[in-house]
This record gives sequence, C-alpha cells and structure tokens, in this order.
Amino acid sequence: MQLRADADQLAALAKKVDAGEIRVHVSATYPLSQTALVHEQSAAGRIRGKVVLTPTS
Repeated sequence: MQLRADADQLAALAKKVDAGEIRVHVSATYPLSQTALVHEQSAAGRIRGKVVLTPTS
C-alpha cells in the first residue's frame, strides 16, 4: 500500500489497522536512555521487528 500524506489515505490506513488487516511486530520496548544499546543491537542484526523507545521521566 502506497500512501500520500493526506487525511483520506491516513483514514484508510487507520481502518485497516482497526480491522486487524495490518499488524506491526514490536520486538521490544526500551527506555530512551538505552538508545545507543538498541542502535548497536539493530546494526548487529539482533532485532527483528520494530523497537519502541519510551521517554523517561
């Protein structure tokens, strides 16, 4: 699916996500303070899927 940055395309994408037609594999969640570690693991090919970095308070 190719998307343009417009409201209609984003709404269509949101519907597909809501319907379960599109799924994203999240490999892991890390605090933002571990960005360097995550980058190293990614470069070494040890991460499959997406990684979520969360802000720390």
